[in-house]
Amino acid sequence: MAGEADGASGSGQFQSGREDERDNAGALRSEGHANGHLLGTHHHREGDDTVDAEDGEQQSDGGKRPPVDAAVVRLAPFEARLATCRIRWPAKISRVVDEGQAMAVALVLNGKRFELDVEPDEPLLWAIREAAGLTGTKYGCGMALCGACTVHLNGRAIRSCVTPVRSVAEKSITTIEGVSGPVAQAVLRSWERIDVAQCGYCQPGQIMSAIALLKQTPVPTDDQIDTAMSGNICRCGTYVRIRAAIHDAASIHKG
Repeated sequence: MAGEADGASGSGQFQSGREDERDNAGALRSEGHANGHLLGTHHHREGDDTVDAEDGEQQSDGGKRPPVDAAVVRLAPFEARLATCRIRWPAKISRVVDEGQAMAVALVLNGKRFELDVEPDEPLLWAIREAAGLTGTKYGCGMALCGACTVHLNGRAIRSCVTPVRSVAEKSITTIEGVSGPVAQAVLRSWERIDVAQCGYCQPGQIMSAIALLKQTPVPTDDQIDTAMSGNICRCGTYVRIRAAIHDAASIHKG
């Protein structure tokens, strides 16, 4: 009798577990459909058939759709952030603002004064790229985690994606387009000689951080290089060549 009771209990637990799985799958499907506009899978009802707007496939009401992949659902918030980035900070034309207009922020970019019609809380990155038209500085994460957006503020490396425009008004900002001087030339020469770049997307930020490092520490050690460059991510994994190029640039500048 005890064995039968244990068997019945185990069967009940198994059945309960299957019901929990079905409930979870239903929740994922609901969340997936709620995020359908982000993932590009819009569905429309036409009579008794369900039409997928992306691939045109049809299924009868009696058919079952496969459960939405939980990993895809988890990606939706990031996709939403990426998709709305340009909406939150629309491109505006760089120009000298006439009297009476709502907002003008003055920036000194690469030694030239710009009057930009931007919101004061707009990230410096978008003011540089879309208002001033200097597209060498890249967007990578929007959270100061990858270093692709690195620029110099009074010679110091900063992440422009999290720096409000109002905080740097009238201050000297240097982008990759405006680097100059012996240290910058040594870094650019070494980057080319050692053939550092692969895809190249992160390299403007890498170069800006390397220049800032060598201006502060002309002959850095490996540990100093690793520490200074730790905020710059290279998805191609060129870290060994980046370190070699910084050492090479230090020797060029010193010699």
